[in-house]
Amino acid sequence: DPSNNVNQWAIGSATQNTGNSALYISSNSGQSYAYNTGRTSAAWACLDIYLEPGHSEYQLSFDCQGMGQYGQDYMRVYLGNPVTISNMIQLTEDINLLSVWTHYGIPIDSSWTGYRRLYLYWYNNYNSGVNPPVAVDNIEITGNGCRIPVDLTNVMVLDSMATVSWSNCSEQNTMSHLMQNYILAYKTVMDTTYTEIL
Repeated sequence: DPSNNVNQWAIGSATQNTGNSALYISSNSGQSYAYNTGRTSAAWACLDIYLEPGHSEYQLSFDCQGMGQYGQDYMRVYLGNPVTISNMIQLTEDINLLSVWTHYGIPIDSSWTGYRRLYLYWYNNYNSGVNPPVAVDNIEITGNGCRIPVDLTNVMVLDSMATVSWSNCSEQNTMSHLMQNYILAYKTVMDTTYTEIL
């Protein structure tokens, strides 16, 4: 019953990363960017999306900030069907303890093509907690022609060379492993085109 959840999602101008507004938890319908740490609340925000066929995977990105409480006051992001909340997959771990705006990029497997619903879930207990709560801005979903490599690391960077490493992508939320071939290219800051080396 939303009337028993004093902390709810709101779209307002009390905080934002860019532009004039953002989605955030508020205890007074968006007038302020703060939550009541003494009242247990659970709140859902939903966004219906269409994942166009023909992509190897999709990339969900958003900016987020908010403190909360470790293991108790947090946000999670899920993906599911637009009709029922059954068969959802969890896209993130608990998101909290972010004192500055932080960018997230999350791959979504191509098996989720079609009409879907993005769920943002906030929960807080009634014991302690640190303001401000979670806020989300600049939600974007893009389709990728190939899977994005994970654990991309600059192993060594010199004046005229760099060594990088990455891991092959495993399919989102499954135990199977999909090998992916990549094209490696580089350019300087002043160049307008890339040079392929792999």
